Amino acid sequence: MRPISSSQAALSTMTDVALGSVARASAVRPGKALAVAVRVLAALEKEHVRYCHWKSVWAIERSLSGESDLDLLIDRRQSRYAQEVLARCGFKRFMATEATGYSAVEDYVGLDPEAGRLVHCHVHYRLILGEPNLKSYRLPWEKLLLDTRRLDATTNIYVAESNLEMLVLLVRYATKLRYRNIVGHLLGRNWLKDLVAEYRWIRARIDPVTCVGRCKELLGEHASLAFAELLREPLTLRKLLRFRRAAGRRLRLFRRYGLLERRLLSWRREVASLVGAIHQRYLSTRHPLRRSVPTGGVVIAVIGPDGAGKSTLARDTATLLAKKLDVLLVYFGSGTGPSSFLRWPLNALRAAAARLGLLPRGRGLPASLDRRAGGQAARRGPVWSLALIVWALVLAREKRHKLRRAWKARDSGVIVLTDRYPQAQVLGFNDGPLLGHLANHRSRLLRWIASREAAPYHWAEQYPPDLVIKLTVSPETAIRRQPDTGVREVKRRIEAVRKLTYPFPTAVADVDANRPLPAVRSHVYKIVWEHI
Repeated sequence: MRPISSSQAALSTMTDVALGSVARASAVRPGKALAVAVRVLAALEKEHVRYCHWKSVWAIERSLSGESDLDLLIDRRQSRYAQEVLARCGFKRFMATEATGYSAVEDYVGLDPEAGRLVHCHVHYRLILGEPNLKSYRLPWEKLLLDTRRLDATTNIYVAESNLEMLVLLVRYATKLRYRNIVGHLLGRNWLKDLVAEYRWIRARIDPVTCVGRCKELLGEHASLAFAELLREPLTLRKLLRFRRAAGRRLRLFRRYGLLERRLLSWRREVASLVGAIHQRYLSTRHPLRRSVPTGGVVIAVIGPDGAGKSTLARDTATLLAKKLDVLLVYFGSGTGPSSFLRWPLNALRAAAARLGLLPRGRGLPASLDRRAGGQAARRGPVWSLALIVWALVLAREKRHKLRRAWKARDSGVIVLTDRYPQAQVLGFNDGPLLGHLANHRSRLLRWIASREAAPYHWAEQYPPDLVIKLTVSPETAIRRQPDTGVREVKRRIEAVRKLTYPFPTAVADVDANRPLPAVRSHVYKIVWEHI
């Protein structure tokens, strides 16, 4: 083992080698292998870090394309070097929760912005396997797997030796088999269907005598007899159960939990997995359930004028990250996005007014119905003024609640994506206070109402996002995408967004949203990933 060089020359050489490997892999499976996945494997080899892709070798193409996880066993003596290589190649480490993580297994995630895919790399320093959501076994076979690994000629990646891979595969399935699986199999659900294809693929590449000998060496003679039966097709559940019983005496030595602890921990993890899946679907994670940012979460705001694609890009980015990470998506607008219960009846009234032509479609309640020449607001009637006050107070209450929720999630390690963000620099529109014209009113009550309504907007100014992505568009593009908005109003909103400023340490990234959506989306993905 040797330490990783930190010089620029070494880094350049490592990158060249990695890109060469990317080219070789792409020649084998064009359009499949993601550069970020192949690059990190080539870099590990370049730095002489011993690794092995130890399971599901038959579907390694899916791992390289980001469709399934990369499961790498790495020599734990070289853990620091491996961590440095992963970081250099753009992979970020995320912290699994107590209910979802496993000892001696680290989670690294890399992004390919052009493909719009994440690569999830499970870095194993110990061989942890067993039941879903529990993994109650640790097999002391790490050195053997690394010593006998082979270089796959097709992908140029180190993978498990086939005879040992077959043994590990059948031990994995034998230890993950639960009573519910047996009952389901007896009722007609073929539990072995996911195993058969991989079993046959490896079976065609092994020497049965060598494979049985390896089982005898690691699990004993009694287990090797049952294992020899497993290698004779057809593969049946009865044979697998017989092998589990025969290997049970040796495998019990490697159990990590007792019976009661296994039951309680398994139930807890299953509930956590279910809750995490629900929050992933609705992008509503408020505290860590799966994987969070170990250095603390971030609030990332996507802002821009109408027609810039704020909602689309915020949701697409949140959906991508939520496949592997804890993500919360917050809508701060006053239009047709998710709103509070109090705003539902007001939204219905606003929609009715829009159908009658009294209000513009698809937006909240503007601070004025029209503007006279010179930019002065038209006179409001008492009904309109009352409606505006009610709308503004309900909206301010909603923003206050959403700000607190976003900050709490961020402080728990969650990645928060916001569609728009409150501001107090522009009054009357553009996610700013709607009652600013009442701040100096002669009525004490109206002044108090105005200050109450403005409070969450000033909070947002005082505690800005960690990253603001400003989407910029030309008036022509905005009008083409939002034809219901007048030219004058479009220009006013574009100028308002352009003038918004944010204090240090908030990072601001300007993105040209005139380009086609795939190009803009790739750019946004890259910016977001750099700031997580």
